[in-house]
Amino acid sequence: MYVKADKYFNDEIKNYDMLVLPGGRPGGQNLLENQDVISLVQYFNEHHQYIAAMCSGTVVLEKANVIKGKKVTGYTGYQDKLVSGDFVNEVAVFDQNIVTSQGPATPYPFSFKILEVFGKDVTEMKEGLMYNFAGGK
Repeated sequence: MYVKADKYFNDEIKNYDMLVLPGGRPGGQNLLENQDVISLVQYFNEHHQYIAAMCSGTVVLEKANVIKGKKVTGYTGYQDKLVSGDFVNEVAVFDQNIVTSQGPATPYPFSFKILEVFGKDVTEMKEGLMYNFAGGK
């Protein structure tokens, strides 16, 4: 399966409401090794714009030096990789301008947290998706 981007990676991204870094392998590693991505994360942080990262994408935040003093979460064992942040063992976390989530089973809580950051009430959405029925919090 392929995902086709509908926009080119350029300075237009700086005008977006949020920068979202997916996880997965080798995706997280590819983002981590791309200096343009690191610079963009730093730009968003310096301008108090929202940044979200899940799973292995969270290590990009560490490399970009944007999580110091902020609560973050990440994939199992990432407390040893996200050392400048305040690592918490929660499924999805929002602190200041950063949203993080733990891993491949967390897209729903990650998405709900992002919607909440933008002021959306996700109660009905959780019910409609049977999220609470399935044990989500």
